Amino acid sequence: MSLFIHSSQKLCNSSILSQINSRALRVLKTGNIIPISTQLASFCASKPKDSSLAPPPIPESTDYGVPNAHLGFTNSRMEWEAHKAQMTFTNEDHEPKKQEFFKLRTKPPSESRVRKTLAFSSDHDLREAYLSFHGSIRIGKILEDLDSMAGISAYKHAEGFHPENELTIVTAAVDRISLLRPIVPYWDLEFESNIIWTGRSSMLVRIDVTQPRPNGGPASSVMVALFSMVAREKYNNVAAEVHQLEPITEREKQLFHFGEEQTLLRKERRKERFEIAPPNDEERDLLHNMWLKENATPKKIGEIYKDFPSTNDSYSDYASMPSTRLTSTRIMMPQRRNIHNKIFGGYLLREAYELSWAVCYAHTKGNAPTWLSLDENMFVQPVEIGSLMSFSAEIVYSEKKNCVIRVDADVMHPHLNTVERTNVFHFTFQSSIPKQVIPHTYDESIRYLEGRRIAKKGKDIQQRMRVKEGREFA
Repeated sequence: MSLFIHSSQKLCNSSILSQINSRALRVLKTGNIIPISTQLASFCASKPKDSSLAPPPIPESTDYGVPNAHLGFTNSRMEWEAHKAQMTFTNEDHEPKKQEFFKLRTKPPSESRVRKTLAFSSDHDLREAYLSFHGSIRIGKILEDLDSMAGISAYKHAEGFHPENELTIVTAAVDRISLLRPIVPYWDLEFESNIIWTGRSSMLVRIDVTQPRPNGGPASSVMVALFSMVAREKYNNVAAEVHQLEPITEREKQLFHFGEEQTLLRKERRKERFEIAPPNDEERDLLHNMWLKENATPKKIGEIYKDFPSTNDSYSDYASMPSTRLTSTRIMMPQRRNIHNKIFGGYLLREAYELSWAVCYAHTKGNAPTWLSLDENMFVQPVEIGSLMSFSAEIVYSEKKNCVIRVDADVMHPHLNTVERTNVFHFTFQSSIPKQVIPHTYDESIRYLEGRRIAKKGKDIQQRMRVKEGREFA
């Protein structure tokens, strides 16, 4: 199907379709779906028309202006303008907001609130699209939906599509996404997102995911997510000021203070990154003790940088990081683009999650792991359509029954023979881990310590959210 051409247009042949879509990919306009230029339209009209070459009709919007919304939040048939319409429509009556003169002001969190329901209990096709091979919900697709929800709330708060305030709002980082309890595949899944804190150009979005009980009992909280969004001017690519937040209710005030603390802690942690500062004294002692333990027993020649020999009882419970590594390569297709004509970050989240799950599944000898959280996800660079993307995942830290898996996402440039890092993800899983992972090289040691810090940071966020709200966060 044509990516940009409206279904009412009839195309004369496939070469013209190629020309039109080539031009459409280079042009972004506000307003209706990008039209064919007058010259190309008249050129097509001069050729014999073949209705068999016309693209299939675009399905009518059923929710938020999104084609095939019953198939979930995101799908390959979602058009650029439909995604834009999704962010500008209100939740209550699905009517576009009246555009008024734009000026910065304070806004309550309720004005950025967005609600969405995945009707698993009644929509068989929708449920099938979200089921995994072992009958549970595909967490990767939920992560994709969460990123979409965060963007919708951010655009709604900042009025990023206002003609006098056109913005580019991107996901800067995912502070944390926690699974509170297993998701029941046959119950509806309800999402609610809103802004809980704002800086000058940044916004912290919280998304609560709940499941109402079929018998009418109280809904169960199943997932909570925190996304950091950043607004930039659409054409100058400089930081753009956004509306400030004015919390009203007591809970909104608690969340606002939590967001303020979270932002300050994130800035402090940046100063402690290993690219800036070396490991601290505690971490150096930890690595030294691991090195002493590793060298306490003689090894055979060639085993220094390999997995520990299974015949050695003192090291039978340990494995090397490279032995857990899995990789995958994807070509970034235009169907996965976002409203800025870059690859949708939620899609990258899903690909990274599913590879990390496979790593844990393989390492635990086929025991299906339980995903616990996503921490410290950084979107370093946007990914262009057509990029050759490489994902590499390995276990970098493990303790008891939990393990932290790091996924590096890189764009490969074959013509330059270079690789560019675009994303780094850290997922935590719970499973019966047969072998604890320890580092051998200095690079592996840094990754190990990074995974250890992330595990501790996740517990810290969990504890602070419990104190602020008086209830469980993760």
